Amino acid sequence: MTPVNAVLRGIVAMVASQLAFLLNDTCVKLASASVPMGEIIFVRGVFAVTLLGGLLAAFGLHRELPRLANRLVVYRVGGEVGAMIFFIAALIRMPIANVTIIFQATPLCVTAGAALVLGETVGWRRWLAIGAGFLGVLVVVRPGLVGFDAYAILVLISVLFVTGRDLATRALPATVSTLLLTFATAAAVTVTGAAFALFEDWVLPNALALGQIAAAAVLLSIGYATVIFAMRAGEMSVTASFRYTAVVFAISSGYLVWGDVPDGLTILGSLIIVFAGLYTLYREHRVARAGRPLVTASAAIEPPTGG
Repeated sequence: MTPVNAVLRGIVAMVASQLAFLLNDTCVKLASASVPMGEIIFVRGVFAVTLLGGLLAAFGLHRELPRLANRLVVYRVGGEVGAMIFFIAALIRMPIANVTIIFQATPLCVTAGAALVLGETVGWRRWLAIGAGFLGVLVVVRPGLVGFDAYAILVLISVLFVTGRDLATRALPATVSTLLLTFATAAAVTVTGAAFALFEDWVLPNALALGQIAAAAVLLSIGYATVIFAMRAGEMSVTASFRYTAVVFAISSGYLVWGDVPDGLTILGSLIIVFAGLYTLYREHRVARAGRPLVTASAAIEPPTGG
Protein backbone atom coordinates (compact mmCIF):
# COMPACT_ATOMS: atom_id res chain seq x y z
CA MET A 1 0.00 0.00 0.00
CA THR A 2 1.43 3.39 -1.01
CA PRO A 3 1.57 6.21 1.58
CA VAL A 4 -1.19 8.08 -0.29
CA ASN A 5 -3.49 5.05 -0.30
CA ALA A 6 -2.75 4.43 3.38
CA VAL A 7 -3.73 8.00 4.25
CA LEU A 8 -6.93 7.79 2.19
CA ARG A 9 -7.91 4.52 3.85
CA GLY A 10 -7.15 6.00 7.25
CA ILE A 11 -9.36 9.01 6.51
CA VAL A 12 -12.25 6.83 5.33
CA ALA A 13 -11.87 4.59 8.39
CA MET A 14 -11.87 7.56 10.78
CA VAL A 15 -15.01 9.11 9.26
CA ALA A 16 -16.70 5.69 9.25
CA SER A 17 -15.81 5.15 12.92
CA GLN A 18 -17.24 8.51 13.97
CA LEU A 19 -20.49 7.84 12.11
CA ALA A 20 -20.75 4.31 13.53
CA PHE A 21 -20.08 5.47 17.10
CA LEU A 22 -22.58 8.32 16.77
CA LEU A 23 -25.32 6.02 15.44
CA ASN A 24 -24.50 3.56 18.24
CA ASP A 25 -24.84 6.38 20.78
CA THR A 26 -28.17 7.35 19.24
CA CYS A 27 -29.50 3.80 19.56
CA VAL A 28 -28.26 3.51 23.16
CA LYS A 29 -29.82 6.82 24.15
CA LEU A 30 -33.15 5.81 22.60
CA ALA A 31 -33.11 2.42 24.32
CA SER A 32 -32.18 4.01 27.68
CA ALA A 33 -35.66 5.51 27.87
CA SER A 34 -37.00 2.08 28.89
CA VAL A 35 -33.95 -0.10 29.69
CA PRO A 36 -31.31 0.45 32.44
CA MET A 37 -27.79 1.36 31.32
CA GLY A 38 -26.05 -1.75 32.64
CA GLU A 39 -28.56 -4.02 30.98
CA ILE A 40 -28.14 -2.18 27.68
CA ILE A 41 -24.35 -2.51 27.81
CA PHE A 42 -24.58 -6.22 28.67
CA VAL A 43 -27.20 -7.17 26.08
CA ARG A 44 -25.48 -5.08 23.40
CA GLY A 45 -22.20 -6.78 24.31
CA VAL A 46 -23.69 -10.26 24.02
CA PHE A 47 -24.83 -9.43 20.51
CA ALA A 48 -21.43 -7.94 19.62
CA VAL A 49 -19.34 -10.77 21.12
CA THR A 50 -21.47 -13.37 19.32
CA LEU A 51 -21.03 -11.54 16.01
CA LEU A 52 -17.29 -10.97 16.43
CA GLY A 53 -16.69 -14.47 17.78
CA GLY A 54 -18.30 -15.91 14.67
CA LEU A 55 -16.07 -13.77 12.47
CA LEU A 56 -12.96 -14.86 14.41
CA ALA A 57 -13.88 -18.50 13.88
CA ALA A 58 -14.71 -17.94 10.20
CA PHE A 59 -11.30 -16.38 9.52
CA GLY A 60 -9.39 -18.81 11.75
CA LEU A 61 -8.25 -16.00 14.04
CA HIS A 62 -9.48 -17.79 17.17
CA ARG A 63 -6.12 -19.58 17.17
CA GLU A 64 -4.44 -16.21 17.76
CA LEU A 65 -6.23 -15.48 21.05
CA PRO A 66 -2.99 -16.01 23.07
CA ARG A 67 -1.63 -12.84 21.40
CA LEU A 68 -4.03 -10.86 23.57
CA ALA A 69 -1.73 -11.58 26.53
CA ASN A 70 0.00 -8.24 26.01
CA ARG A 71 0.08 -5.46 28.56
CA LEU A 72 -0.73 -2.89 25.87
CA VAL A 73 -3.91 -4.80 25.07
CA VAL A 74 -4.81 -4.55 28.77
CA TYR A 75 -4.14 -0.79 28.71
CA ARG A 76 -6.23 -0.34 25.57
CA VAL A 77 -9.15 -2.41 26.82
CA GLY A 78 -9.04 -0.69 30.22
CA GLY A 79 -9.14 2.69 28.53
CA GLU A 80 -12.12 1.63 26.42
CA VAL A 81 -14.05 0.34 29.44
CA GLY A 82 -13.41 3.48 31.47
CA ALA A 83 -14.33 5.73 28.55
CA MET A 84 -17.53 3.78 27.94
CA ILE A 85 -18.70 3.98 31.56
CA PHE A 86 -18.33 7.73 31.87
CA PHE A 87 -19.50 8.49 28.33
CA ILE A 88 -22.75 6.55 28.57
CA ALA A 89 -23.42 7.91 32.07
CA ALA A 90 -23.35 11.39 30.53
CA LEU A 91 -25.09 10.39 27.30
CA ILE A 92 -28.31 9.25 28.95
CA ARG A 93 -28.59 12.56 30.82
CA MET A 94 -27.41 15.14 28.24
CA PRO A 95 -28.25 16.09 24.64
CA ILE A 96 -26.21 13.89 22.30
CA ALA A 97 -24.77 16.88 20.41
CA ASN A 98 -23.49 18.46 23.65
CA VAL A 99 -21.81 15.22 24.73
CA THR A 100 -20.15 14.77 21.34
CA ILE A 101 -18.94 18.36 21.12
CA ILE A 102 -17.25 18.18 24.53
CA PHE A 103 -15.73 14.87 23.43
CA GLN A 104 -13.89 16.74 20.66
CA ALA A 105 -11.21 17.62 23.20
CA THR A 106 -9.85 14.11 22.52
CA PRO A 107 -7.38 14.96 19.70
CA LEU A 108 -5.96 17.76 21.83
CA CYS A 109 -5.46 15.42 24.79
CA VAL A 110 -3.85 12.83 22.54
CA THR A 111 -1.35 15.45 21.38
CA ALA A 112 -0.53 16.31 24.99
CA GLY A 113 -0.25 12.61 25.81
CA ALA A 114 2.15 12.07 22.92
CA ALA A 115 4.41 14.76 24.39
CA LEU A 116 4.18 13.75 28.04
CA VAL A 117 4.06 9.96 27.67
CA LEU A 118 5.68 9.17 24.33
CA GLY A 119 8.27 11.94 24.44
CA GLU A 120 7.27 13.53 21.13
CA THR A 121 8.36 17.14 20.60
CA VAL A 122 5.46 19.60 20.89
CA GLY A 123 6.34 23.25 20.31
CA TRP A 124 4.78 26.29 21.95
CA ARG A 125 2.37 26.82 19.05
CA ARG A 126 0.82 23.42 19.55
CA TRP A 127 0.65 23.88 23.33
CA LEU A 128 -1.10 27.20 22.69
CA ALA A 129 -3.57 25.42 20.43
CA ILE A 130 -4.20 22.81 23.14
CA GLY A 131 -4.94 25.60 25.62
CA ALA A 132 -7.31 27.25 23.15
CA GLY A 133 -9.07 23.94 22.64
CA PHE A 134 -9.71 23.52 26.34
CA LEU A 135 -10.98 27.10 26.43
CA GLY A 136 -13.49 26.01 23.82
CA VAL A 137 -14.48 23.10 26.04
CA LEU A 138 -15.12 25.50 28.93
CA VAL A 139 -17.27 27.68 26.66
CA VAL A 140 -19.33 24.63 25.74
CA VAL A 141 -19.59 23.18 29.26
CA ARG A 142 -20.60 26.38 31.08
CA PRO A 143 -21.42 24.61 34.38
CA GLY A 144 -24.84 25.59 35.69
CA LEU A 145 -26.31 26.83 32.41
CA VAL A 146 -29.18 25.16 30.55
CA GLY A 147 -28.14 21.95 28.83
CA PHE A 148 -24.93 21.49 30.83
CA ASP A 149 -24.28 20.50 34.42
CA ALA A 150 -21.97 18.26 36.42
CA TYR A 151 -22.55 15.45 33.94
CA ALA A 152 -20.39 17.33 31.44
CA ILE A 153 -17.42 16.49 33.69
CA LEU A 154 -18.12 12.81 33.03
CA VAL A 155 -17.48 13.41 29.34
CA LEU A 156 -14.12 15.02 30.11
CA ILE A 157 -13.14 12.02 32.24
CA SER A 158 -14.11 9.80 29.32
CA VAL A 159 -11.79 11.85 27.10
CA LEU A 160 -8.86 11.05 29.40
CA PHE A 161 -9.58 7.33 29.17
CA VAL A 162 -9.83 7.52 25.37
CA THR A 163 -6.48 9.30 25.26
CA GLY A 164 -4.86 6.41 27.09
CA ARG A 165 -6.63 3.96 24.81
CA ASP A 166 -5.40 5.67 21.64
CA LEU A 167 -1.81 5.93 22.87
CA ALA A 168 -1.82 2.22 23.66
CA THR A 169 -3.31 1.44 20.24
CA ARG A 170 -0.46 3.27 18.49
CA ALA A 171 2.07 1.17 20.39
CA LEU A 172 0.47 -2.23 19.78
CA PRO A 173 2.37 -4.56 17.42
CA ALA A 174 0.75 -5.31 14.06
CA THR A 175 0.69 -9.02 14.93
CA VAL A 176 -2.36 -8.34 17.11
CA SER A 177 -5.07 -8.13 14.46
CA THR A 178 -7.78 -5.48 14.40
CA LEU A 179 -10.55 -8.08 14.62
CA LEU A 180 -8.86 -9.71 17.62
CA LEU A 181 -8.60 -6.34 19.40
CA THR A 182 -12.23 -5.57 18.56
CA PHE A 183 -13.35 -8.89 20.06
CA ALA A 184 -11.29 -8.35 23.25
CA THR A 185 -12.72 -4.85 23.67
CA ALA A 186 -16.31 -5.99 23.15
CA ALA A 187 -15.86 -8.85 25.61
CA ALA A 188 -14.45 -6.57 28.33
CA VAL A 189 -17.25 -4.05 27.84
CA THR A 190 -19.82 -6.85 28.07
CA VAL A 191 -18.41 -8.06 31.40
CA THR A 192 -18.49 -4.48 32.69
CA GLY A 193 -22.14 -4.17 31.66
CA ALA A 194 -22.96 -7.39 33.51
CA ALA A 195 -21.32 -6.02 36.68
CA PHE A 196 -23.39 -2.84 36.47
CA ALA A 197 -26.55 -4.80 35.75
CA LEU A 198 -26.21 -6.66 39.07
CA PHE A 199 -27.17 -3.44 40.85
CA GLU A 200 -30.12 -2.62 38.60
CA ASP A 201 -33.68 -3.81 38.28
CA TRP A 202 -33.79 -5.68 35.01
CA VAL A 203 -36.67 -5.15 32.62
CA LEU A 204 -37.83 -7.14 29.62
CA PRO A 205 -37.02 -4.97 26.58
CA ASN A 206 -39.83 -4.54 24.10
CA ALA A 207 -39.23 -5.34 20.43
CA LEU A 208 -38.26 -1.76 19.59
CA ALA A 209 -35.70 -1.45 22.40
CA LEU A 210 -34.24 -4.87 21.60
CA GLY A 211 -33.86 -3.86 17.96
CA GLN A 212 -32.14 -0.64 18.98
CA ILE A 213 -29.71 -2.55 21.21
CA ALA A 214 -28.96 -5.10 18.47
CA ALA A 215 -28.33 -2.30 15.98
CA ALA A 216 -26.06 -0.61 18.52
CA ALA A 217 -24.04 -3.85 18.82
CA VAL A 218 -23.38 -3.98 15.09
CA LEU A 219 -22.56 -0.27 14.92
CA LEU A 220 -20.27 -0.46 17.96
CA SER A 221 -18.36 -3.38 16.43
CA ILE A 222 -17.89 -1.39 13.22
CA GLY A 223 -16.78 1.63 15.24
CA TYR A 224 -14.22 -0.37 17.25
CA ALA A 225 -12.73 -1.96 14.12
CA THR A 226 -12.57 1.18 12.01
CA VAL A 227 -11.08 3.41 14.72
CA ILE A 228 -8.35 0.83 15.38
CA PHE A 229 -7.62 0.69 11.65
CA ALA A 230 -7.59 4.49 11.45
CA MET A 231 -5.09 4.74 14.31
CA ARG A 232 -2.78 2.33 12.52
CA ALA A 233 -3.13 3.50 8.90
CA GLY A 234 -1.47 6.43 7.16
CA GLU A 235 -0.33 9.55 8.96
CA MET A 236 -2.08 9.98 12.29
CA SER A 237 -1.84 13.77 12.01
CA VAL A 238 -4.03 13.60 8.89
CA THR A 239 -6.53 10.89 9.78
CA ALA A 240 -7.12 12.12 13.34
CA SER A 241 -8.34 15.49 12.09
CA PHE A 242 -11.38 13.79 10.59
CA ARG A 243 -12.54 12.85 14.10
CA TYR A 244 -14.22 16.25 14.10
CA THR A 245 -16.82 14.99 11.61
CA ALA A 246 -18.50 13.61 14.74
CA VAL A 247 -19.67 17.15 15.57
CA VAL A 248 -21.63 17.37 12.33
CA PHE A 249 -23.07 13.88 12.81
CA ALA A 250 -24.03 14.61 16.44
CA ILE A 251 -25.72 17.93 15.77
CA SER A 252 -27.64 16.32 12.89
CA SER A 253 -28.71 13.39 15.04
CA GLY A 254 -29.70 15.59 17.97
CA TYR A 255 -31.85 17.76 15.71
CA LEU A 256 -33.44 14.98 13.62
CA VAL A 257 -34.16 12.57 16.49
CA TRP A 258 -34.72 14.81 19.53
CA GLY A 259 -35.16 18.29 18.08
CA ASP A 260 -32.13 19.62 19.99
CA VAL A 261 -30.96 22.97 18.60
CA PRO A 262 -27.50 24.11 19.85
CA ASP A 263 -27.33 27.71 21.04
CA GLY A 264 -24.79 30.32 19.98
CA LEU A 265 -22.24 29.66 22.75
CA THR A 266 -22.34 25.92 22.08
CA ILE A 267 -21.57 26.54 18.41
CA LEU A 268 -18.84 29.06 19.32
CA GLY A 269 -17.18 26.66 21.75
CA SER A 270 -17.31 23.80 19.27
CA LEU A 271 -15.72 25.96 16.58
CA ILE A 272 -12.89 26.91 18.95
CA ILE A 273 -12.29 23.22 19.71
CA VAL A 274 -12.33 22.23 16.05
CA PHE A 275 -10.05 25.00 14.80
CA ALA A 276 -7.60 24.55 17.68
CA GLY A 277 -7.44 20.83 16.98
CA LEU A 278 -7.03 21.30 13.24
CA TYR A 279 -4.22 23.80 13.84
CA THR A 280 -2.47 21.31 16.13
CA LEU A 281 -2.77 18.58 13.53
CA TYR A 282 -1.61 20.97 10.81
CA ARG A 283 1.53 21.74 12.82
CA GLU A 284 2.20 18.01 13.28
CA HIS A 285 1.80 17.44 9.56
CA ARG A 286 4.25 20.25 8.75
CA VAL A 287 6.82 18.81 11.15
CA ALA A 288 6.45 15.39 9.53
CA ARG A 289 6.84 16.84 6.02
CA ALA A 290 9.94 18.77 7.12
CA GLY A 291 11.51 15.43 7.97
CA ARG A 292 12.20 16.13 11.64
CA PRO A 293 12.58 12.93 13.68
CA LEU A 294 9.68 12.03 15.92
CA VAL A 295 9.59 9.48 18.72
CA THR A 296 7.24 6.72 17.66
CA ALA A 297 4.73 5.27 20.07
CA SER A 298 6.23 1.80 19.89
CA ALA A 299 9.73 3.08 20.59
CA ALA A 300 8.58 5.11 23.57
CA ILE A 301 6.42 2.48 25.26
CA GLU A 302 7.76 -0.94 24.32
CA PRO A 303 10.78 -2.01 26.41
CA PRO A 304 14.04 -3.00 24.67
CA THR A 305 14.39 -6.62 23.58
CA GLY A 306 15.17 -8.74 26.58
CA GLY A 307 14.10 -5.95 28.96
